[in-house]
Amino acid sequence: MKRQFEFSVDSFQIILDSLFTFYDVSKSPMSEHFYPTLTAESLYGDFQEAWSHLDNKLIATRNPEEIRGGGLLKYCNLLVRGYAPANEIDIRTMERYMCSRFFIDFSDINQQRQKLEAYLANHFNGDEDTKYEYLTTLYRVVDESTICLMGHERRQTLNLIHQLAYQVYMAQERKAQIKTVELHQLDQLNNLVIDQVFYGPFDTNGSNNQYYSYTMGNMPSSSFHQISNSSSCPYCPNYLNCS
Repeated sequence: MKRQFEFSVDSFQIILDSLFTFYDVSKSPMSEHFYPTLTAESLYGDFQEAWSHLDNKLIATRNPEEIRGGGLLKYCNLLVRGYAPANEIDIRTMERYMCSRFFIDFSDINQQRQKLEAYLANHFNGDEDTKYEYLTTLYRVVDESTICLMGHERRQTLNLIHQLAYQVYMAQERKAQIKTVELHQLDQLNNLVIDQVFYGPFDTNGSNNQYYSYTMGNMPSSSFHQISNSSSCPYCPNYLNCS
């Protein structure tokens, strides 16, 4: 049977039995002052400790070798989300147990690829920056803590993680290049160069004037120039009306 939690922060559950049996044992309807009591518990064992881990974004688990996959993928996910190992945890030992159980459950490189790609799709869809950070974190943990594999098996796994990270990196680079080309084409099309930004609220006194704040030379940034809707900004070309 699969263990119901991996780390203390995902070990909480609410017991709904009293809610389901409420109308079987009570003739009075539920109200603001009359309702069944629900119980929350932590399968980690110590509710207050698990709650403290959740509140302070700490990573802790018990017997990671009992978790399918060792909790390795979830552990690296927590790291990139800003969680840190709890002080009482022997992090190196825990990482070794995680890696060992992961490679027991997913011993074949094709199984590892399938599992990792599915995890990325489920947890990092559209979040390419975090996905790349996740893969580099996973690479580090596997590289530093794997002791149960033969040399060539370890290199295969590291190469797989490296390939996936490289694919994410190149996809980001292509998107950045496309955006740069589009902006360059827009500049050429309109023959425009942005060197000043005019902004400011409409006049709320009903005079139909607009206020723009700008900075020129040594002029303080709090200076304002007032123009009407029909006139042009003094720093814009005549053919470009301010709006």
